[in-house]
Amino acid sequence: MNITGFTDIGLKYEVNQDCYRAGRVNDSLYWLVLCDGMGGLAFGERASRIVAETVGKIMSTGLSGINSSAELGDFITSALRKANQELLKEQRNFSGNVMMGTTAVVCVARNRDAVIGHCGDSRAYLLQRKVLTQITKDHSVVQELLDSGKITEEQAMSHPNKNIITNALGVERGLKVDIDQVHLRKGDMILLCTDGLSNILSAEEISDILQNSEFFSSAEALVKRALDEGAYDNVTAMVFKS
Repeated sequence: MNITGFTDIGLKYEVNQDCYRAGRVNDSLYWLVLCDGMGGLAFGERASRIVAETVGKIMSTGLSGINSSAELGDFITSALRKANQELLKEQRNFSGNVMMGTTAVVCVARNRDAVIGHCGDSRAYLLQRKVLTQITKDHSVVQELLDSGKITEEQAMSHPNKNIITNALGVERGLKVDIDQVHLRKGDMILLCTDGLSNILSAEEISDILQNSEFFSSAEALVKRALDEGAYDNVTAMVFKS
């Protein structure tokens, strides 16, 4: 089991509001968290860092006592909700109407099972037997339009409301966390990425890069391809290989 990650500020912004952390508890238990901050000036950067670090500390100290995938899902949900409370507390330290929010996607891999929790539109993908599958479903206006049949997948790629999300940490006390579980085979890969990557690269491009890059350069290869194709947003990728 191995993890690699890479981030870039992109072609437009002066601050990288993406943040990621990862850790190994033992030979069969690993965790990853990736966040995409929202907010003016450095507030988005602060939000993503607070959440990534809070979740990371919880994972590092509490994962070893979890015995089932169902408990892992509850543990991830609890960690994200605690991070949300930390972020809301941080907002109260500032006067005025401060926007300090972030998406988050968390993956815990234990033996041959992986549990993923997410809030927002940062994504998790599974590459298994050369087939790339999107694990998470975006919490976004465009996803709701897709689900209702009001737009097509092709229209979604260029929809003017593509950047509007419907769920994030730092917005309110009640936080919705979606949990997914996948069974892994040896050599499978899980990709976590921000929308700076998924808005630019197609599933076919992502799959091709993951399959044809040396593992420890795969995250960097994904980010650099997105930059080559004009990624204006911050771009971050993390790859876990079972």
